[in-house]
Amino acid sequence: MEELNKIREFYQDGVDGKPVLMVGYNRRFSPHATKLKSLLPAEESKLIHYRMNAGFIPPDHWSHANGGRIVGEGCHIIDFLKFLTDAEIKEASVFSMNSQMSKYSESDNKTMVFHFTDGSIASFDYFSNGAKALSKELVEIHCNGSSIILEDFKEIRGFGISANMKTGSPEKGHREELEALYHTLSGETFEWPISLESMLDTTEMTFRLIEQEHMQPR
Repeated sequence: MEELNKIREFYQDGVDGKPVLMVGYNRRFSPHATKLKSLLPAEESKLIHYRMNAGFIPPDHWSHANGGRIVGEGCHIIDFLKFLTDAEIKEASVFSMNSQMSKYSESDNKTMVFHFTDGSIASFDYFSNGAKALSKELVEIHCNGSSIILEDFKEIRGFGISANMKTGSPEKGHREELEALYHTLSGETFEWPISLESMLDTTEMTFRLIEQEHMQPR
């Protein structure tokens, strides 16, 4: 948080004449993300469920350090949820699986719940104790009498709405985010790929969730 605050202070007078800041929150740039957002009415609240079957990593692996896998990977999903709702998070809670008798770490078996300023609610399950045969990522969105499912950033299926889209492999937005960054750096656009405040807020929210978890009674 101290490092984040230093970045915030550096840009406190605005971004003009200062380096472009970019965090690789790639999923918002996915063609599937663009398709989903185009289908969602901005004026309607959404109920979203995001499942990430992250897979087991031994507890001595480096990815568990400095906030663990939520800070390292979960942040991407928080940004993605903000992108879909086009709203800010006004309240959040996190709950960890009690795994004292298991090899599975509490740090990567969590459920997070977010309440957005537009009235939307999102739950985010991040777990390492799931089956390898199960797909890694699944997004369910329910809104205005319709439901949409995105599986592994390969296929969108609509229920009560025409929303079908399929790609041969996962399209998580890596190429598109680099293209967006190029357009900014080359001067083709003055807009940053992701706004400064959005990046700062997502990062801070991720840290706050970890802090909140540590304050939970045992």
